[in-house]
Amino acid sequence: DETGRADFREIAETHADTLLRYNVRPDGSSYHCYLFDPSTGKPLGGRTHQGFADESCWSRGQAWLIHGFAVAYQRTGNPRWLDAVRTLGAKAEEFMTGKEVMPYDYILPEGEEAYADSSAAAVTACGIYILADNVDEEEAKRWRAFGDKLIAGLLQHSDLTRNPEAYGLLDHGASHVKIGLNRAMLPYGDYYFMEALMRSLGHNSFFW
Repeated sequence: DETGRADFREIAETHADTLLRYNVRPDGSSYHCYLFDPSTGKPLGGRTHQGFADESCWSRGQAWLIHGFAVAYQRTGNPRWLDAVRTLGAKAEEFMTGKEVMPYDYILPEGEEAYADSSAAAVTACGIYILADNVDEEEAKRWRAFGDKLIAGLLQHSDLTRNPEAYGLLDHGASHVKIGLNRAMLPYGDYYFMEALMRSLGHNSFFW
C-alpha cells in the first residue's frame, strides 16, 4: 500500500499461503516453525523453539497466526485468510475451555508446569477482535465473547497497572520457558494488551 509495488504484495501473499499450508495443522493447532531445505525448497517438518515440543502448540505462535491472518484478511478480503482465522481461533477457544489464564503451550504432558503467557493472551485477543469486526453480527458475538474472556483473565491475574513499582503493564510474560524466561514484563505483551483494550471498546483505526 505504501509503495505501490505489486511484488511486495505478492511476496506477502505467498508467505501467508505457505504458512497456511504448512504451519496450520488440520485440527487448527499450529507449528511454531516449519523448516525447508534451503537448496531445494523441500519441506522438512515442523519444529518449535519456544514451545514445549515440536508436536505441541506454542500459544504465542498460535496467537501470531490468528492476528496475522486477521490483518491479512482485513487488508485483502481474501476469504482463505478469514477461514484461517476462524479455524485457528476456534482451536484456541477450545484450548481455553475452563481456563482463565493462557498457558505458554496448549499441549503439555501431565505434570509439566503450565507457565502462563500473558503476551500470548493479549495477541490472541487482538486478532479475535479483528475477526469479530469482519464477520456478521451473530458470529461476531461469539468472537467478542472470547476476546472479552481473554481480557478478563489478564485483568484478573496479570494486571500491573496499579503497582507503582512495575515497569510494565502485564505480569506473567513467558518469553522463552526452555531457557528459564518464564515470568517477565514484555513490551510486546504490553503493546498488544493496550491494542486489545482499545479494540474491546470498539476502536479499530490504528496508526499502522
